[in-house]
Amino acid sequence: DGGEHSNLESPRVLSIRSFHRRKGVDLVSALPCLAGARPGTSFLPRTRMTTETLADRKQKEEAVKMTIMQRLIETGEKDRLKELLRQKLIDSGWRDDLKEYCKEVIRKKGLEKITVDELVAEITPRGRATVPDEVKTELLQNIRKFLQVGHLARTKNRLSSQAT
Repeated sequence: DGGEHSNLESPRVLSIRSFHRRKGVDLVSALPCLAGARPGTSFLPRTRMTTETLADRKQKEEAVKMTIMQRLIETGEKDRLKELLRQKLIDSGWRDDLKEYCKEVIRKKGLEKITVDELVAEITPRGRATVPDEVKTELLQNIRKFLQVGHLARTKNRLSSQAT
């Protein structure tokens, strides 16, 4: 371009790069937005390798989820967490609110004209959306604590077996 700076060294690019570093945003993922593209658009070519990598990542995530669920069930932690969640939802008034909403839906549609499946489909989005943030946070903290304790125990067992 005849200028003193190359494109990558221009003050605008450097300021964008430093802004995203400070904000914790990856520059590559921010490029489409900076160029005016819709969020979620990527400049990376869609190749078979990229698709396989995404599929592999999804498969690994599913395997991790299944492993966590298996450990929760084996240790009885899942039942304990379900009971904790049930009690927290009752204490917060969430259960009573959803029960009233169910009655309202039944009155509106008519008891003879709505099936259980239709009622569940109607109330589920509202039920999920109205779970108090404090309840979600506490449940997530309990799961993290469970996973950390399990990780520490496995690390301790691994270290003690290596020492012998």
